Amino acid sequence: MLRGVALGEEVCLASNNETKLHWNTASQCGSSWECWKTWNSRRDIRAIVLRWLCVSAHEAIFTEPSGVALRDARIHGILDLDGANVAFRVGLFGCAIPDGFRAISAHFARLSLDGSYLMNFDFSGITVRDDLSLRNGFQSFGFASIRGATIEGNLDCSGGQFHGIAKHQTSAKISLRADQIRVRESVFLNDKFHSTGELHFMNSRISGNFECSTAKLISKNIYTLDLSNSHIEHRLLLDQGFYSNGTVKLLNVSIGGGLDCRGGIFENTNGCALDMSQSTMRGNVLLSLGFTSKGETRISGATIGSGLDCRGGKFLNPDGNCLVLEGARISGALITVSKGTKIANNIIESAEFAGAVSLRFSQIDLLFDDLSTWPRVVLLTGCIYEAIDPGFMGTVADRIEWLSKSDRFYIEHGVQDYLPDPQPYKQLAKVLRSQGHEEDARLVMRACARSRAIARFNNQIEKINSPILNKRIAQLFRFVQWCLSILSQILEFAIKLPLIRQFISLMTWVLRGGLRVGYGAIAGHGYNRWRPFAWMVGLILLGGFVFSGYRTGEFSGEANPKPTVMQQTQARALVDVVKKTEDEWLESYPAFRPLTYSADAFLPLVNLHQESYWTPKDGWVKRLYLPFHILAGWVVTTLAAVSVTGLVRHEKE
Repeated sequence: MLRGVALGEEVCLASNNETKLHWNTASQCGSSWECWKTWNSRRDIRAIVLRWLCVSAHEAIFTEPSGVALRDARIHGILDLDGANVAFRVGLFGCAIPDGFRAISAHFARLSLDGSYLMNFDFSGITVRDDLSLRNGFQSFGFASIRGATIEGNLDCSGGQFHGIAKHQTSAKISLRADQIRVRESVFLNDKFHSTGELHFMNSRISGNFECSTAKLISKNIYTLDLSNSHIEHRLLLDQGFYSNGTVKLLNVSIGGGLDCRGGIFENTNGCALDMSQSTMRGNVLLSLGFTSKGETRISGATIGSGLDCRGGKFLNPDGNCLVLEGARISGALITVSKGTKIANNIIESAEFAGAVSLRFSQIDLLFDDLSTWPRVVLLTGCIYEAIDPGFMGTVADRIEWLSKSDRFYIEHGVQDYLPDPQPYKQLAKVLRSQGHEEDARLVMRACARSRAIARFNNQIEKINSPILNKRIAQLFRFVQWCLSILSQILEFAIKLPLIRQFISLMTWVLRGGLRVGYGAIAGHGYNRWRPFAWMVGLILLGGFVFSGYRTGEFSGEANPKPTVMQQTQARALVDVVKKTEDEWLESYPAFRPLTYSADAFLPLVNLHQESYWTPKDGWVKRLYLPFHILAGWVVTTLAAVSVTGLVRHEKE
């Protein structure tokens, strides 16, 4: 053996017909990976000899060592390499180390334990200048730690098993402690990697990918994988048959690429199955194409740089929240629906939700959703979205029903004096208006007012102490609602008739066109705030000219009075009632001034003591021009006021 080591060869201590530690022979040993107990003593090597080979034999017998490589050996005693500086590669392939392996703060060129069996190992603070390989059937029982390790290559545990439990123990706490490690390349937990216990990778930094494809993680505790406060430079892969029976904790994780959970199964029916709270993903998050979460999926406060894709995903938590996006920021689309896209000849289905979805206080660039896929409870308070995909806008009635899903949660939980939150309605109306659906936006705000009025009425009814009166009032209210619903259905049916629809469309077009033309002419569509004042001056001058045809009329004392435009309003009544002479009243009666009268009639809420004392005689001035003059005064004055105060603001270019 020493001769082979001296030559840098791989030394195999098993004969051709002896059992080895391989996947295909584990089942033949009677118990998993314990066939090393049946090996003969020829395959034994003392741990102290192996330490001498790694630490001291270099100076004694090696000239240019290529490393130590043993296969199918059984090592007796604790292999203690604490603090050792091993300048060459060490490979223990298919070996059994039942008494433990310690390499705290040791330095290795490369360390490979592929296919080996270890009972308790502690590599805390280890430094490996190449790969640390624990793959191809590697199996660990009991304590396992690489806490604080620095690995210049890959950490490759593909096909490995970490049980975190000794034979005499009943439960596994932590199967691998890998907190605060630094990996210059990638971490691989692929190829049916198996763990029974918690995998701790907290506060770690991975410069490549973190791959857990096809891994199986089982824990009787809360967590199966904990990557809290870690940084992954590229992508995190929990896909292609990944299975977790517990919580995958990605709290405050920074991922330079994206998160891929396609085909992954996350199961924790007693709590959160996948927790990505406060994490930052600069790429996209794929919870689609076979993704299944049996428990809560929590993405609260997370930042997603390129969209959240839930197409084909299943979010199942009937007794609680199945998807929580509270406070999340999604730069891109929230996709829950497929347009019949095919991948590998399979049609991608829409997302499936069983349980409540919370979008409270989230920010989303684009909603790409199918209204039929949302569950019966969707919490929307504070949710802000910039647009809705036009292909899946749906009818305004469906969108209003979508908003009512938010109120249903509070109503069913008996929140006292609850009033529907107007913010979700205002947000939807804003988006509809920005996408050119003005009428739909108005219908949304009407629905908001109606729902709040109904809720306010119900709250008042609940405060009445008489059960009988409550019942009668509720019955009356339901009857009124039924009548109104029947009336609205009749109106909707009438509106759908072709002739009535064409007439309404024509009148709407004429009215809107007239309002647009008038608004543009008077106020420049909100861009010229001083133009209404010019209209005011012009119309007052025009009114002064029209009303200036006044003659003293029947009170002038002329023998042949000329036709008049204006007449005194109160003089005739005063003469008849008080019995004073006409001359006495005319002496104190306010004189008529055409411009002052025009301004008094034109300006609302202004009294210049002309309009109340003078009025046009019967004729076109009284019947046509005076109503037009007063109405124009209200319209132009209102536009002038709102233009100056900025109550009506035009859209910023």
